[in-house]
Amino acid sequence: MFYATAPAFDLSPVRLNYVAALRGVLPINPESSFLYAQTGGFDLDAFLCLAASNPQGLFYGVKGDEVDAAQAMALAKKVTNVTFVAKNEQLPTSLTYLCCDQTETVATAQEREALFALAQNHLAASGLLAYRYRAYNNADESLSFLIKEYAPEMTAVQAQEFLTEIKTLGVSYFTDHPIAQAALEKAIVAQTPDSFFDLCGSVGESPSGTLETMAGLLPRDFSFVGDADYGANYLELAAPTSSHETLSQCREHLLYEPIKDFALQRLFRNDIWVKRPAEQTADPAALFGRFTFGITTPKDRVPTTHTTQGGTISFATPLFMRLIDLMCTLPVGIGDFLNHPAGHGMDQDEVVAAIHVLVACGIAQPMRTHYEGKIDNSHRAPAWATAFNSYLTDTTIASPSVRLASSIVGESLTLSARDALVLQAIHRVGLSLSAGALLPELQRLVQKNPALAAKIMDTTTPTDEMVHNIITDVAARGLVGWYAYGLLAA
Repeated sequence: MFYATAPAFDLSPVRLNYVAALRGVLPINPESSFLYAQTGGFDLDAFLCLAASNPQGLFYGVKGDEVDAAQAMALAKKVTNVTFVAKNEQLPTSLTYLCCDQTETVATAQEREALFALAQNHLAASGLLAYRYRAYNNADESLSFLIKEYAPEMTAVQAQEFLTEIKTLGVSYFTDHPIAQAALEKAIVAQTPDSFFDLCGSVGESPSGTLETMAGLLPRDFSFVGDADYGANYLELAAPTSSHETLSQCREHLLYEPIKDFALQRLFRNDIWVKRPAEQTADPAALFGRFTFGITTPKDRVPTTHTTQGGTISFATPLFMRLIDLMCTLPVGIGDFLNHPAGHGMDQDEVVAAIHVLVACGIAQPMRTHYEGKIDNSHRAPAWATAFNSYLTDTTIASPSVRLASSIVGESLTLSARDALVLQAIHRVGLSLSAGALLPELQRLVQKNPALAAKIMDTTTPTDEMVHNIITDVAARGLVGWYAYGLLAA
């Protein structure tokens, strides 16, 4: 079963809850009802699929005007838990989640103020704000910002020490900016920090969107909980090794996040904030016991190692191997694993830590629940588990991938065109007759989209034998997963 990689920043409730749980914020029960709103730029199809994947929630999308909102509602006929409005003010209060994407340009002060006021007035206590935004126009601005913040108040000795710290933090930056690197080395040797400050600290106003966001949200009773990019929450994975000591020393500093932006060469941020008062706990079972974890990549494609900024993580240990074996079959919870023969004798804390590593490395992903029921061995006329996915029944597949809703994962799953064609054929006529339904689709694809057809077939002309082999291969890899991830109903 091959699923294309999930979007890196899907902003699903599961993702937001998991990141917040890493900071001790108690996640809501995955079966509890909630209110979710999306403003700023967002993909309509992805939003509808997200809503269809979370039937217990009510989803609100803010479009540009009344016409856009009406058009979006017209396209959402099969997704009954979605409402589109024309203005932020039309959103309900007591939201559980508020998400905004402002990544095209650096937000103006007015745009930030409007969003932060919206979050303050419309989010419930313990509600999560997911804010994707452009923090800097370019990497030069992140360095210039730090210089302008620190240099004016430094003594000569402090300025010289600052140059050394900038050198250790900016390995990635200076690799891409040799002129700045040469100026830095010269200033360090000659002990003339002002020469470097004059060269690299004169990039316009050089504000930090990160600091502006902090200044806007902290006084409004919000606390920063982490990055929607799982791996970015771990210095060992995200930051160059040379920067670790310096970053650790300034972890409690107000400018820690802007400093980290420079070390990571991060122009875009994916902040998650929680509205205080927030319910917190240190109990791992309470924080992570309600999540399940799955691996949608075929087991033979799961890497055995992961290279980080500081070295290599090996997954060839008994704990990792047993977790991967189970997660490649079905989504499992921490308790499921500990109660399974593969988990007998394993320490709970070590299991939790290993799962966090697999998630941070992009191997596994947190999910909202797991499959319950029996798999239909006849496959005569399998039904869609979610009404949204019925669009695939009559769709002419013309792109390399297809997005489907999954109430198990809590977000969309993306199938390759090859897998989607087989799933479509099996749903139409059942497994035993699927070859007769797939052959004409492949013949049509060869005529209308030969480039895509070439990615699916090894020959230019589909034959009965080739169709049989495709169905056999895809069904053997994917059929159990289609049930396990809630694409087909038991």
